[in-house]
Amino acid sequence: MVLHTGTKILEVGVGTGLNATLYPRDCEVTGIDFSASMLEKARERMLRKGLGHIRLLQMDAADLRFADGSFDVVYAPYLISVVPTR
Repeated sequence: MVLHTGTKILEVGVGTGLNATLYPRDCEVTGIDFSASMLEKARERMLRKGLGHIRLLQMDAADLRFADGSFDVVYAPYLISVVPTR
């Protein structure tokens, strides 16, 4: 997939932000995670790496608070391994 300038990306289950350096700096990236402690580690990583193009929000993936069509790409690389089955 080619990501163009201004592509809006949502990473669901961002955790500690391991993928953060992979996103082009000219894209608008939002990372969400349920865990406040994981997000704190991600924030520290973003500061260390100078990744100001990524915003981090605490949010439940089962209850997203974004309008439909807010993102061009939704990426959830690790989510399936931590979501409880019902």
